[in-house]
Amino acid sequence: MIAYKYDSNKRYAGTVNCQLDPLETRAQGHDVWLLPGDSTWEEPLPEKEGYYVVWDGEDWQYEKIPEPPAPPEPTEDELKAQVRAVRDGYLAYWDFTQLIDAPFTEDEKEKYREYRQYLRDYTKEENWWLQDPDDFATWLLVHYPVTN
Repeated sequence: MIAYKYDSNKRYAGTVNCQLDPLETRAQGHDVWLLPGDSTWEEPLPEKEGYYVVWDGEDWQYEKIPEPPAPPEPTEDELKAQVRAVRDGYLAYWDFTQLIDAPFTEDEKEKYREYRQYLRDYTKEENWWLQDPDDFATWLLVHYPVTN
């Protein structure tokens, strides 16, 4: 015999196998099943998108699933930290370009130096935290456009 389990919020949680009560079965002359706590013999309503199936103590009901709250807007300090992290990542990624034995021409190294200076100066721009700095490829196209 199965029963229908609900959780601490009274929401349907699945089925549960019931145990036969041997003493009551013998005394009454027919099968008597033990109903586990937080369970009912009543079959739940079918699942419905956007709703929980909830036990109200007598019947199953539909309860609308509330919309999750909108995430809070990040603070200015949080935005600054996020943009700095991107900027710092770009700086760290291009560190090797300034090594003495980096496999670049002086012209290439100069472009990397300029880009790294752009990154270091980025936080001096007005409202810099509202947008990530350009990656190297984007920066290069702006500062060294390809001409035909």
